[in-house]
Amino acid sequence: AETSFETLNDALHKKIGVRLDPTTSLALNTTLDEAVDPQDDFFNKLVRMLCTRCLRQAEYFSSGEYPVEEFAHFGLAMPIYTHFTSPIRRYADVIVHRQLAAAIGIAEVCEEHTKVDEMNALAANINYRHDMAQKAGRDSQNLFTGFFLRNYADSEIPLEYGYVVKSSDTDYFVMVPQYGQEGKIPREDIKKELDILDKVVVKIEMKQDGDVLRTKLVYTL
Repeated sequence: AETSFETLNDALHKKIGVRLDPTTSLALNTTLDEAVDPQDDFFNKLVRMLCTRCLRQAEYFSSGEYPVEEFAHFGLAMPIYTHFTSPIRRYADVIVHRQLAAAIGIAEVCEEHTKVDEMNALAANINYRHDMAQKAGRDSQNLFTGFFLRNYADSEIPLEYGYVVKSSDTDYFVMVPQYGQEGKIPREDIKKELDILDKVVVKIEMKQDGDVLRTKLVYTL
């Protein structure tokens, strides 16, 4: 994540002369406010999205297993953080409600919540399910983007603006805000060098590799 942040910071400085300051969440937010391109309304949102990717994802854990200084939430600038009033009632919120109810004496203590191994396993399962839900969401986006593109003949597929968000030795990874999609384009298919945050024009097509179950979205610069 540190290397990814440095890569983003170097690209941002090259693009608009601004560097992000990650020393504190306040400093980071202040410098994020400065990361704007007057010619591109989406640019600041893009930088914020890529910056978030560089942060370690927040995880649920059993509080008895970690020191208090590990309870902080960097992104929210809070020294201690737990779910409590989520309107969508994640299972993590339910656990916290039950523990708080027991702590203030309006409910009995759940025996499972007093066992370290049980709570560690519970936290690990919640983290795993959260990760799987995010992947399912991305797969759903791909599916419905494919449904949308089926309405177009190859010659009619609209071109969209995209942004280079990552690169490897073999590929460039491009995000297309119009569809909320991200895909890769082989370096060998591009005649010039691209930098992170470069704005490009992209065509997304559906390609079948043998049968309909192996249909995928293919990106072309």
